[in-house]
Order: sequence, then C-alpha cells, then structure tokens
Amino acid sequence: MVHPLSQAEADRVFSKEDREESAKRLRRQYRNARQRFDRNIKRCEQLLADFDKRTGTLWDLADRERCAERAQINAMEMHALEALMRGIVGQ
Repeated sequence: MVHPLSQAEADRVFSKEDREESAKRLRRQYRNARQRFDRNIKRCEQLLADFDKRTGTLWDLADRERCAERAQINAMEMHALEALMRGIVGQ
C-alpha cells in the first residue's frame, strides 16, 4: 500500500500522460513476456509428448524441466509487470 503523502507527491510530479507513456512501455514488455511464456509452455508440452513415446529419453524429460523453469520465471516476470502497471495507472 502506498502512503497517502507519497501518492499525493507522485500525483503532483507525474502527469497523466507520463503515467500512460510508462504504462505503454510496460504493456509492451508484458506482451513479450507472455509470448516467451507461451513458447516455453508449448515446448514443454512437446517435450513431454516426446518423452511419452518409446523413442523418448531422459534428456527429453530434463529439457522439459528446463522449459518449465523458464515458464515459471516468465510467469513471475508477468506478475511483477502487472503489479507495476497497477501502481502506475492507479487501478
């Protein structure tokens, strides 16, 4: 939660246009993070399907775990960007 005095100071210093411009950049970063997340999830599903086949190896499973870790990092990044956008836009 933002202290009321610091919020009043922020409202005085930053105009609505400044906030919208900053939020616009964050939205672009969010879209990029979302695309990376979707690609990692799709790759995880593909690697898991390959592992389920008879030709799958333990390396496929290890690669799937690495993709899952990347997807988790992307999800945390998206969450942080959402929090920043809420703080900037004031929703």
